[in-house]
Amino acid sequence: MSNIKIELIVHPLCPYAQRALHTAVFKSIPVEIIHVSLAKPEAWFIDINPLGEVPSCRVTKNNQIYKLTESLNISEFLDSFPGPSLYPKLENGLIDPIVKCMIDNFIKLKIGRYTSAYPITNNSSPSDEEIAEVKSSIAEISSYVEGGNYVMHKILGKNEITFADVMMLPHTERFYVFKNQITRFLDGVDCSSLWTWYEKVSAEPWARVNTNPVQRLLNFRRIRTQNYQGLDLPLSLYD
Repeated sequence: MSNIKIELIVHPLCPYAQRALHTAVFKSIPVEIIHVSLAKPEAWFIDINPLGEVPSCRVTKNNQIYKLTESLNISEFLDSFPGPSLYPKLENGLIDPIVKCMIDNFIKLKIGRYTSAYPITNNSSPSDEEIAEVKSSIAEISSYVEGGNYVMHKILGKNEITFADVMMLPHTERFYVFKNQITRFLDGVDCSSLWTWYEKVSAEPWARVNTNPVQRLLNFRRIRTQNYQGLDLPLSLYD
């Protein structure tokens, strides 16, 4: 990687940014981590991502600058580098295209639904339909990690970590940490397998690097109810 420089622009409390952070550590890629405020985004950051979202990525290769956005795109780019792959490979060393499609479809349809349900838990007055959607999405994901197994094990017939596990880890971290604050969304849902999965995956060395301190997440949840303007810096604001 001597001819390439990767600058990963994140806020550590953003679950989508954590996807890219986890992938970079899993792959042991030497990236430069740059923390940004989403409450007061600077001009250079908006130049890279006009939407002001994280993760964003600035790649310099052969004196050419490339600007990358979206957590799935950036994480897949990082996974393309040499090292352990989050997509199963064929005997020739290439990623199995059929299995990749299966994993990507699962992320889009199942994990996408699951992560979209999470923001509902921040609503102080959710409707019955919203509560039901959160419960249903959690129950659905829980059924795939039965016994704490990796999320694609039923579909692929192999119990090994994949890109899907990494992509669902940050939001599961929040469901897990906030479980005592969001009981109305969990009542009647058997989360035992999901919690077992989370405890197993979050304990892996690559995951521990960018897992947030529990108290920081709890403080953030409290702060976001008080005239919240977006994730800010320094991180000590949440300690």
